[in-house]
Amino acid sequence: MKTKKRNRSIDIFRKKAHQLLQIPEIPTTEVCLYIYGTKAKKSTLNQKKTGASPLFFEESCKIIEYYGNVSDKIEQIINGE
Repeated sequence: MKTKKRNRSIDIFRKKAHQLLQIPEIPTTEVCLYIYGTKAKKSTLNQKKTGASPLFFEESCKIIEYYGNVSDKIEQIINGE
């Protein structure tokens, strides 16, 4: 039962990360730099973005973290902090 719930959570993270990658206003090169530490792996990330390669759980977590950080920065600017 625990494994089934864990797999469902992993699938949800992957789905959300994939949806976040579809936001055209944020360049994948910046996301790539955050995840892999280099912009050279942009093609790898684009393959995952298009669904040609699967997203790994760790990558999904980093993608969600990146967009969360962007969201926090936007909120700070809007709130004048």
